[in-house]
Amino acid sequence: MGTPTAERMRRYRAHKRGDHSSCNPELCNPETAGQMSPGEQLERDLKAESTLSVAQLAMAREIGRTVDELEELEAHLYGRSGRWLSAVIEDLEPGYAITVVVDKASAELDRKRGTLVRLLSEFRQYGAAVARTQAGNPVPVRATGTAGPGGSGTGQGGGGASGIGGGLAAVRQMSAQRRRT
Repeated sequence: MGTPTAERMRRYRAHKRGDHSSCNPELCNPETAGQMSPGEQLERDLKAESTLSVAQLAMAREIGRTVDELEELEAHLYGRSGRWLSAVIEDLEPGYAITVVVDKASAELDRKRGTLVRLLSEFRQYGAAVARTQAGNPVPVRATGTAGPGGSGTGQGGGGASGIGGGLAAVRQMSAQRRRT
């Protein structure tokens, strides 16, 4: 069996094709499957996997939005949602030419795909790092490098180890300590 991210993407692609055999019956009803956008469905699947931190919820929302943008862009570029570009020209005079330049359309598609890959990677890495941090260091780590008895976790007042700043700060600090040793 592949990694959880690879497995999730396999299920997502199968769901998108209309194959609901690998879908979670609590999350996907084949009769109502077309009512959610692919991004909304993926966001729902990500949220259903486990309890997510605030940062992971924000990443899941952004991943879903990016998937929807990518779907819309692909639908336009590949002609699934009507014509992307059309022109009707009648009665051109001889020697008269019209040039249509389509610039950077595929670059935008590639950029969106790269964004999606980076977001999914960050989501996976952040979840693994938070799990390691919680397993190996249950007490929040302050920015100074000393563990406190319930400090803010960021050293900046607020956030906590499960917040956006606190969890990432703890992960970065642990990574920096590993590099030094």
